[in-house]
Amino acid sequence: MPDQRWLDPELDRLFDGDAELTALAHRVRAARPEPALDPRFKNVLRAQLMREATNVVPAHTRVDRPAPRVRLRRAPWWRRPTHVAWAGAGLGVALVGAAVLTVARPVQDHSVTAISPVAQLHAVSTDNVITVSFSVPMNQQAVVAGLHIRPATAVTTTWSGNQLQITPTHHLAGNTPYTVTIDHTAARALSGEVAASDIHITFGTAPVPPSVSSVAQLTPHLLSAVSDSAQLIPVDSNTVIATAATVPATAPPTSPSAGPGASGSASASASASASASASASASASATAASASPSSSAKPTSDASRHNSPSATAGPNASPSPTATPSLAGEMVSMKTDGTVTDLGPAASSAALAPGGRQLVAAVPTSAGTQVVLVPVDGSGRTVLTTLAAPVLATGWLSTSTVLVAESDRILSIDLLGHVTKLAGLQPGVTTVVFAAAGGHAFAGSANQDGQLVDLATSQTRPLPGSRTGVAFSGDGATVAWIDGAAGSARLVTSPVARQAGDTIPLSAPADSITDLTLDDAATHAAFVDQPRSGGAELQVVSLPSGTVIAVGPPARAPVFGAHGDQVAFVSAGAAQIAPLAGVPAGAPLNRLPD
Repeated sequence: MPDQRWLDPELDRLFDGDAELTALAHRVRAARPEPALDPRFKNVLRAQLMREATNVVPAHTRVDRPAPRVRLRRAPWWRRPTHVAWAGAGLGVALVGAAVLTVARPVQDHSVTAISPVAQLHAVSTDNVITVSFSVPMNQQAVVAGLHIRPATAVTTTWSGNQLQITPTHHLAGNTPYTVTIDHTAARALSGEVAASDIHITFGTAPVPPSVSSVAQLTPHLLSAVSDSAQLIPVDSNTVIATAATVPATAPPTSPSAGPGASGSASASASASASASASASASASATAASASPSSSAKPTSDASRHNSPSATAGPNASPSPTATPSLAGEMVSMKTDGTVTDLGPAASSAALAPGGRQLVAAVPTSAGTQVVLVPVDGSGRTVLTTLAAPVLATGWLSTSTVLVAESDRILSIDLLGHVTKLAGLQPGVTTVVFAAAGGHAFAGSANQDGQLVDLATSQTRPLPGSRTGVAFSGDGATVAWIDGAAGSARLVTSPVARQAGDTIPLSAPADSITDLTLDDAATHAAFVDQPRSGGAELQVVSLPSGTVIAVGPPARAPVFGAHGDQVAFVSAGAAQIAPLAGVPAGAPLNRLPD
């Protein structure tokens, strides 16, 4: 007959008379015999219970009540004196055991954590130094002893504060996945705390570009004459838009005759035999006088910063004598077959929409700056609003919202003309660059580090060493900048999502670097290299190795084509486009099929 003295009545109810469960409970209990009871336990427990009762029920609150009349009955087994003694013994053993465990196994505070800027990256430079930053001062010898790298790699280690620097002796292998592991028992702080688990840092290295005997020379194709202040915007592999151009007499601009608001084709045709400057002036006047019947900008709460009478155009709009562009020339679309399409007055800034069908342009006038929508085929224009202040940059937040930057703020404007302030800018900003993907912006000046602005949250973080030479990749995931604060130029790239700068080696670090641009996936960068003596040249480099793959003539405003296998630039007063030999064409980002 099993001993029933120890069985918990709650377990008995849960078993509900199940003989197998009850037998199993007895076997488990038999395997764990009760320890001998300390003879002092009863006195200690009684004294503690009396002390607790005194604390819980103060004497002045006690009420003496007559004892109720109760019917005497046999007490259940668990309330009998012998079983009370057994229950008290069990409770005492539990308390003593808990005390012993508390002394023998103190609770550890697993507060040691570590991060690395290369974690989860897939294109780390083979020349990179792996850094691991710990949250607390570490036992440096223990950490290094527990360090493992797979594939096996000979390294040297140094410490800078709480940061461990791991330098490969013979560089990392290209196009290879790596895992850096630090055993959690070795990740020990000076205070004795350890990491809760092993520290794993995984990353991949970039492919090593094949060695070439000579750098490829860019052989550009002439598109059209342009202004020295023009910026280029690639539309597809055959079309580039210039924000300021002089329409050549040998290639008269074309414009579709159908559709409302078409940019005066009669004026453009009539100017075909005229001089380039006269053609530009006539076409600019004709375009400034035209507007789409659908343009209807509405007043906003920010009306004090706008010229609202100029923000609304209708089918009967007449030319304003003050609405003449301050930039000479036209904004044009140029094709490699020589076709030039007039898109209206020259713009200080323009950006192609994610769908690739229209662009937003900032057109300076004596009354302010018009923000207009222009289809890339020149079929019409829509004036969204007119701003009183100069516009530093334009962009797109989404397919239905444009971005405009003034010197002190960033605005969003929907396609109905409603204006909203997204973020304020630090004083002194002279340069703003929007990511094509719409999520972030850079704001900087020549005399202070610039800031990366998250347009969704308006939060900012600094880009150390950045001034005005900043570019985003087409997918918006990478930002790059020229750091000239130390005296010699450095090309730095970083993921937009976190602070993790990676220096790209340059072939001539003593040279001045300007006009930086990235392709869609940040696999290539183009910039103008200006040596201290000699002429400037356009360079295209692979990332992250910094290997120069192509060079071109002295140029400015380079920009990669929509597929990444071409680069367009302004040189010798003309827009030119050149293929990149050996660079495969990638799928264009943010483009809709025809």
